[in-house]
Amino acid sequence: MRSVRSIPSKYHHFNYSTSGGNHGRKYRRAEFATCRIHQLRSGLDSVTNALWERTGRAFRRQFGFQKTEDMKSGAKEEATSQQQQDGKGASEPKAWSALDAPEGVIEAAEASRGTESGSSSAGADSSSAGAGAGANAGSTNTNGSGGGVGSGGYSTPSLSRSPALRLEVSVVDSISKVSREEWDAVATRCGGGGGDSGGGGEVNPFLLWSFLHALEDSGSASPRTGWLPQHILVRQILDEHPPGNTAGMDCTALGRGDPAAAVEAAEARQAASAKRLVGCVPMYLKGHSYGEYVFDNSWADFASMLGVRYYPKLQAGVPFTPVSGPRLMVSNELPPADRAAVVRALGKTLIDMAESLGVSGVHLTFTTAQEWAVLGELGFRQRLGIQFHWDNNEYDSFEDFLGELKQSKRKSIRQERRSIERSGLSVHRLSGHQLGAAHWDRFHSFYLATVNRKWGNAYLTREFFHRLGEDLADRVLLVAAFEDSPSPHPSASSSSSSSYSSSSPPPADKMVAGALNLVGSHALFGRNWGQLEGREYRNLHFELCYYQVLEEAISRRLPRVEAGAQGEHKLQRGYLPSFTYSCHYLRDPRLGAVVDRFLSRERTQIEYALKVMSVTSSPYKEARTVTALVGKLRSYNSVSSGSFDTDNEEGKAVAEGEGQEGGEEQEGASKEVVVVADNGA
Repeated sequence: MRSVRSIPSKYHHFNYSTSGGNHGRKYRRAEFATCRIHQLRSGLDSVTNALWERTGRAFRRQFGFQKTEDMKSGAKEEATSQQQQDGKGASEPKAWSALDAPEGVIEAAEASRGTESGSSSAGADSSSAGAGAGANAGSTNTNGSGGGVGSGGYSTPSLSRSPALRLEVSVVDSISKVSREEWDAVATRCGGGGGDSGGGGEVNPFLLWSFLHALEDSGSASPRTGWLPQHILVRQILDEHPPGNTAGMDCTALGRGDPAAAVEAAEARQAASAKRLVGCVPMYLKGHSYGEYVFDNSWADFASMLGVRYYPKLQAGVPFTPVSGPRLMVSNELPPADRAAVVRALGKTLIDMAESLGVSGVHLTFTTAQEWAVLGELGFRQRLGIQFHWDNNEYDSFEDFLGELKQSKRKSIRQERRSIERSGLSVHRLSGHQLGAAHWDRFHSFYLATVNRKWGNAYLTREFFHRLGEDLADRVLLVAAFEDSPSPHPSASSSSSSSYSSSSPPPADKMVAGALNLVGSHALFGRNWGQLEGREYRNLHFELCYYQVLEEAISRRLPRVEAGAQGEHKLQRGYLPSFTYSCHYLRDPRLGAVVDRFLSRERTQIEYALKVMSVTSSPYKEARTVTALVGKLRSYNSVSSGSFDTDNEEGKAVAEGEGQEGGEEQEGASKEVVVVADNGA
């Protein structure tokens, strides 16, 4: 008898049979994913429009913000009409004092601990979350250069205070609405990175403008696939009224009874303001949980039981990329105390955006350890995960690395590598500059073959790989195997003398497998692997994804290799378990209480699993195994207990920003952060 299972969900309106074997299950899984994506394509616009209207009503009630249309002429016409209705000319924006400013617009005394001589203790004042930033969850620039959810925005007056740091926060609905230079200036100087310690000064290639643009412009991460960009931009206001601007023109124009000219003068004054981008958050409004690698499907199921709408939700991270890195990116050109203040202000802004938009919550996946600790103090739920990373112990060659392994593991790796030599395949390590369109088409077919074999979803389009090779050519490392082609490298048992093949790569039709990696300043990141469908080569996966990449990291003197999500088989190849971090804010207290219990049990299991795998399954000799485990646990304990590594500049600033109980504080004035909305400049 044929059994039928029904999925009672807003996004699923079909039944499917549980019979039919593996082929039937594979087909139904594809149908399941396709149905959900089609539902999202048709429903996301209406969802976001409804959220926009709800947000508009909430902000008008609480703050009296005026809505502005996303038209160059519409803004002037609305402003002119409003002034005529009021029966008076435009005036300077209202100057709020520290006492009468709307709650949440000002982030005060956030970062450092001011002291006075003889004072025993003093805590830094902190106001509530920056709702002025949250108000811009739907902000759209009047010049058409930015936009958030919906088709309009809100503008707020500037604040007449003299803080140490003045910020303007806005949201754009496409990475293309930010210049590459601006975004990368922050992404390459945000002082964070992957790994347990979230080390400083790293360049993470997945956070660069070109990578995010390739995802969005290729259609891989777009509203059509359930990823609506909502990137947060934070600009520092350096000089609001520089000498020689047109600030006084509005009074003259109003005296002539010309409110349109007054508006034009105000826009000119805004354009003359000196601002620079100092922070950004790659974020998306999502209607599903695909492509995140931190699984919350069970949370969504339980929310449905409670009658809570889990989707849409806000997701801060890089689509389809389980790589740790900073999510609240703040330029290290700011002083450490200012950076700590901005990070905390951004965390509170995310909470305000979730509350204002009425979404179920906001999720930051694969954060740094420091962000994990700071956001936990702001009310985010903290979650742990495990990945397998390889650490370069200052090896000079691949043989040096093998020398630190147990004899049995060393022998096994050598045998695996010799089997590739006997296969007749040649292995090439190629940069993006050496790859043509035919090579990327071939690799995309490998990617699809892997997806089909694993019953997964093909998130990345063919166009994405082409753009990646063009825009990030110097960051791409494709380790590829070819048939009937001489290898440019020495024998597989020794390290190569050069990073890349010096000659042109063999023809694309000779390529039978490939592993795509991206090169950072401190790490190599393994991402996608695939081989020609219907062909199997013993141990080829290990050679391309692990051993060749380790050789490349050794030759480049890179401290780390991260090989992506999952895969306990990586332990036998020298990769050790490492903690990963994510943070989650859930609005519904009932759902939050259940998730708290789940995370508490899960954390205990994750901590135990890391210790057991490190001790019982490590391929290294005892001394190296113990040293690595103690280092990871010490780093984890420092962030989970709130004590940061003071050798790390960012961690030191965050620790200082928390204040000190019962002791004298260091000399210095407390930092203030004023957050104002983007007025369309």
